[in-house]
Amino acid sequence: LDPRFGGRDDVRKGGGRLELSGDSDLECTAGFNVVKPNGTTGVATAGHCLNNLTHENESGDLEVDLNWQTAHRGAWGDFQWHTSTEGESDNFFYNWNSTRDVIAWSNPVDGHTLCRFGRNTGATCSGVNDLSICKTSDGHELCRLVRMNDDEAGPGDSGGPWYYGETAYGYHQGSVGLGCGFL
Repeated sequence: LDPRFGGRDDVRKGGGRLELSGDSDLECTAGFNVVKPNGTTGVATAGHCLNNLTHENESGDLEVDLNWQTAHRGAWGDFQWHTSTEGESDNFFYNWNSTRDVIAWSNPVDGHTLCRFGRNTGATCSGVNDLSICKTSDGHELCRLVRMNDDEAGPGDSGGPWYYGETAYGYHQGSVGLGCGFL
């Protein structure tokens, strides 16, 4: 999470639209932006999203090509990250038109209420149901997923941020039985 770019409108924000390069259909939602120890910033999302993505903060905004870096689909969940020629801020969309800064990150606690934002269905909140489950998806055994009580997400919401207030908790993965899951 990189606060150096906070408050600028020209940088990539978490919760933005991810589209396939050359297409205007919603593919996934950007999660929180990340920064490696060497200072390289990037856009994180769900690992099952396709790799050739573009990012726009909101539909019709500047569309920026993303450069796929790496992904993991397995024992530690389902995530990937990309870099861009733009900066990535610590700001994220928590609803359609509003952003906030990430000031902390935390692990979920059983029964805690968390909220999710996805570019298809918007923002919803739900209670934590299970802190570590596994799920098979596209031939991959994904573990350490957190299950929520409700599943109100839809296609295109994958990768979107799970948060409470200004605290980051993870990225949306998809349906996991009783509710939806994230890591």
